[in-house]
Amino acid sequence: MGDIVFNARRQATALARLFCYHARMSNPNIGQRPYQLVEYDPEWPKLFEAYSNQIKGILGNDLLEIHHLGSTSIPGMFAKPNIDIYALASSLDTVRSHKDGFEEAGFASRGDYSNIGEEYFTLDTPEGERIASVHIFEGSPEVFEDYKNFRDYLIANDSERQRYIDLKRKLYDQYKDDYPSYDAGKKQLIDELKQKTRTWARKNNG
Repeated sequence: MGDIVFNARRQATALARLFCYHARMSNPNIGQRPYQLVEYDPEWPKLFEAYSNQIKGILGNDLLEIHHLGSTSIPGMFAKPNIDIYALASSLDTVRSHKDGFEEAGFASRGDYSNIGEEYFTLDTPEGERIASVHIFEGSPEVFEDYKNFRDYLIANDSERQRYIDLKRKLYDQYKDDYPSYDAGKKQLIDELKQKTRTWARKNNG
């Protein structure tokens, strides 16, 4: 039981790091891939469904949960056209055993790319544009709570969502060729929104 609790805490800490600016910036390759932000596309939820069905077909009963998170999961959001998918599997060893299935479906296996205890897969266009990122974890479903609550808070709060959209537009105009600076510029507002999300979630989730 102690190992299970430790593993869940480790994953929760890892996801918090991933959620924040510092975890993304710790990778020396960040910023090397060109990025673009676009207006919200109502096709994004449909793309998530298509990709999630592929993943369900690959993992079968070993897939426990799958979620559309990140900016493309928030209607109206100005975002990178990259579908962020977070999934929970029975074990990462099982996920690794399905590597060939992912690659046959067009996903590249990146392993534990950010050293946070995951299996990471990406889907890119022939031109190198990233169109889907799949993060698969094992352990407790609670590892997704912060992400889900942040998404749901912005969906439920128009003014806060607009603040985030306005900041992203401003930063994108300033740093179209400098993703690390764009990302760093969001940190203060994201930290504020995360704190408001926690208060909102406590009130709404009992």
